[in-house]
Amino acid sequence: MQRGWIRISIVVIALATIVFSGLQLQESEQTLAGEQNVERVFTDLSWNLALTLAELRSAQQAYVAAGQDRTYWISTVTTHLETLRQSLDNLGGLVANAETVETLAETSQAITELEQLDEQAREHTDRDQALLASDLIFTDGLALANRAAANIELARATERTTRNKAIRTARARQLRTLVTA
Repeated sequence: MQRGWIRISIVVIALATIVFSGLQLQESEQTLAGEQNVERVFTDLSWNLALTLAELRSAQQAYVAAGQDRTYWISTVTTHLETLRQSLDNLGGLVANAETVETLAETSQAITELEQLDEQAREHTDRDQALLASDLIFTDGLALANRAAANIELARATERTTRNKAIRTARARQLRTLVTA
């Protein structure tokens, strides 16, 4: 009779361990899915940010080109600058690494400088000094856009690395849970 209780106790403990382990694994999988979704969103937003930056550069170049409607291109540049700011804010909300925060701050600084450069270029075009405006856009503007693009890529890579570490850690935790069970 006493042995029956021992067997029942062992079965109950084994079942409780299996249920607990299963719940831990399910919770871990949900966390992993969340991390992967956030990484996917961050990557998509950063690619869109880089694309918008390239479109901004094209629009800036167009409004100093001969025969182009300057008003249209200036409004396009303004729209792209606003989109860049919003995209940076959205990326900032998804950051998991302090280095990425710094990188995005540097990107924001480059975009601010690009915005100031754009204002100077507009002033030059208002004064019919297209050559000076072109010089600003095609030299300094290119350098600032390249700096911003490089920082966007660095932020994307840093976040991917951080998220991959979190995923590896969670997978190791899952393995330990299974081995313990």
